[in-house]
Amino acid sequence: MVTDSPEKSLVQILIDRSDTGFDGFPVDQSVVDHHRESTTHDVYEDEYGQYFAHPHDFISTRAVNGNPAGILVGDVDGRNCMDHPHSDLPHPIGLFVREEYRSQGIATELIHGYMDFVESNRCVIDCDTALVSLYERFEYDMIYLQSYKRGMDPTTVPWPPESRQVDVDASNSPKHDIPFAKQDKLGSVPEKRLESGVQIRIRQDQSVAQQCAIDIQMPYRDEGGSGYTSYVLTAEAISKIDDVVSGYTSQSIGSGDFSSIGWLMPDDARTIADEIYPILADGSNLELDDRL
Repeated sequence: MVTDSPEKSLVQILIDRSDTGFDGFPVDQSVVDHHRESTTHDVYEDEYGQYFAHPHDFISTRAVNGNPAGILVGDVDGRNCMDHPHSDLPHPIGLFVREEYRSQGIATELIHGYMDFVESNRCVIDCDTALVSLYERFEYDMIYLQSYKRGMDPTTVPWPPESRQVDVDASNSPKHDIPFAKQDKLGSVPEKRLESGVQIRIRQDQSVAQQCAIDIQMPYRDEGGSGYTSYVLTAEAISKIDDVVSGYTSQSIGSGDFSSIGWLMPDDARTIADEIYPILADGSNLELDDRL
């Protein structure tokens, strides 16, 4: 772990480090009451008397002989994190113990205190693989975001970074043969869309080995020299698709002429694509976009 600066407060260390987090910002004492009364942010005062406005549910610190030694920041859900299928679970956002106080049970005490606060035995952890051994000591059910990002079962211990580029089964969807665009064969979204019906494909994410997205492109109608008008899904069709997608992710489909449902594992992407295809292929679920 990187050696921390004794001149920095624990919260400031969380802000400055890349391997942990605190979604807050410093505020002047003169505006502290305003933040508490007029915004959704709470205000935290660090050990140096500096104030930070923040959106988090939980901040706890531990001291040794009066010296600030460790801190844990967390939320009861994943609203301050990336979207993923386990966003409803508690999310520790930042955990840090000063180097001279490590291996004294401080991190363990902070984690137990947090889990008692959220009243849960499951949480989502987004940590470097080197810290997995810490979390594996607990009897809580851990959902590892690093595993999910790499297309693995998120309840399994994440592989080390050098293992992120794994082979992907690039099969099309089984029922409707919706194409799978593998990472090294990605093309741009097709431009010729006039009266061609809804186009849908499964796209492998460029940056994370097994993560996939479903791209949905609507057709246009030629207005005879005066331009083109896009088709969009009806509100009822969007609701039907969202009902399908909600079983896999908290994302919602967009209402425009192009939508993408991301952060899906390959098998889930194929299943979702097959389930929503009949909705997309039904012309009665399309209407001309009159918003422009």
